[in-house]
Amino acid sequence: MASIWQAPEDIRQQVQALQEEHHHHLAHASVWVLCSDGKSVRDNHIIVTQTKKCTKTEKLSSGHDFKIVILMEAWANLPDEAREIALDEALCRCGVRYVPQMMEINGRKEVVKDELGRTVYTGEIDHDKEGNPRWKINQPDAGLFYKLLQRRGKYSEQADNVTRALADKPIKEPVIADRADMVEIEL
Repeated sequence: MASIWQAPEDIRQQVQALQEEHHHHLAHASVWVLCSDGKSVRDNHIIVTQTKKCTKTEKLSSGHDFKIVILMEAWANLPDEAREIALDEALCRCGVRYVPQMMEINGRKEVVKDELGRTVYTGEIDHDKEGNPRWKINQPDAGLFYKLLQRRGKYSEQADNVTRALADKPIKEPVIADRADMVEIEL
């Protein structure tokens, strides 16, 4: 059975600095940074970090919204720059739900969709009945890696190819409505 313990202070401070610098959507989130001696190779892939929402029990006992578990076997073999990228990627997986844009059609409230069928969001953070932000885990997609590449990528042919490939592709981000023909309603 793998052991889990609180990450050292320098790693926790590094996560907090990254959160403040690049992850403004997590301004009200508390991130619990833990270490584990568990296996870091799964399906022939090296796993450095795991990001999860805290369960209700964990949130009640720890006060944290997310937990990032660093697998020390892989961490020990990374240079400092790669460690920072791994922590940044782990924070990219921490997300928040936004309120969908609504409009009235024939007297009924309906969620606004863009031309690709994606829900359009207001940019306002969604809250639960107690008034807490509704957190979620972002799945790794092109948008997540594109953000990391923009912040951390050094020039390489591969980075340039990814940038060109994504340049004309819609990135999975909350789409904010700006159409004048929509009627905004209060929920």
